[in-house]
Amino acid sequence: MHARTTSAPDAAGESERPKNGYLVNPVVEMSGAMIAAQLANVAARLGIADLLKDGPKTVAEVAGATSAHEPSLRRVLRGMACYGLLREAGPERYELTSLGTMLRSDSADQTRSLVMMSCDDSQWQSWGNLLHTVMTGETGFDHAFGMNSFEYYATRPEVAAEFHQTMAENTRAIVPGVLAAYPFDGYSTIVDVGGGSGTLLSEILKALPDTKGVLFDTEHGIRKAGSVLDFAGVADRCAVVAGDFFEAVPRGGDLYLLKDIVHDWDEDRVRRILSCCREALPAHGRLLLLEQMLPAVIDERAGFRTRATIMADLTMLVSTGGRERTETEFADLLAEAGFTLTGTYAVTASNYHLVEARPSTED
Repeated sequence: MHARTTSAPDAAGESERPKNGYLVNPVVEMSGAMIAAQLANVAARLGIADLLKDGPKTVAEVAGATSAHEPSLRRVLRGMACYGLLREAGPERYELTSLGTMLRSDSADQTRSLVMMSCDDSQWQSWGNLLHTVMTGETGFDHAFGMNSFEYYATRPEVAAEFHQTMAENTRAIVPGVLAAYPFDGYSTIVDVGGGSGTLLSEILKALPDTKGVLFDTEHGIRKAGSVLDFAGVADRCAVVAGDFFEAVPRGGDLYLLKDIVHDWDEDRVRRILSCCREALPAHGRLLLLEQMLPAVIDERAGFRTRATIMADLTMLVSTGGRERTETEFADLLAEAGFTLTGTYAVTASNYHLVEARPSTED
């Protein structure tokens, strides 16, 4: 005998939620955010948005195009529809929504690659060890894999490629704001320390035809730099140098630029990187850090960008052992390495700030 089930008409829609119970308990809903994250991850990795960009498809068509298990895929597509990535266009048919369009591979922003990087198994396991990190200070990443994230990327080139693609897309997105925020044209030679394949430096040099550049990173980091600099048309004005920024950085520049470098490392190693820059920098030169910056005070009314920076800080906590910093913390860190903070510049339409410093007059 089956139990009889009745349900009231849903005339008011999903906005009419119970006043009590888990459906309106934000803490419980926070704990279920992993479901939404993995639905977005599956959509990104299977290229669902690309498959549906020209119109609706049936579950069977999507399964055939992705080689997915059709009964499981049917349930997952239904979940994606619940979160607004897709919309039912008829029985067994789904179409793309404006939200889902952000996961297309040709989207102008970095949503798809960022979702895949954030939901990669390495990040998933790191976050699963957050309690271990809180109790011991060891990163969740090191605890899960027995090595740090940089060593891990060296053993997993496909994950490293995904990471570097996301970082390059992030850089391209903020370059207009970076160029608008700071007077780069006052320098003759810019040294990009830890600049990878040169996405940031190439864009800056394109905008400054009389400026020269030096791209500095490890042998592995600069392996694709030639093609990036050639494509930008600046290869003839940019030297590419391999090395270790814990040991020394190239001399000869009057502006030393570091993007997303100091947030990767613990205090001792950051001080070493900055000290190497201090040794190379002439007295009239400047150091310029491109980093996210934490506000001095954080409360529950924090806006999206502040929350994103806090999440970035927590990601550093579980994955690299680094951290994001407030302006005061930047000033203190720079002072310990022989610099004096001279100004900060907000990069529009981003979470980033440019932190400028000069060599201190007292050693």
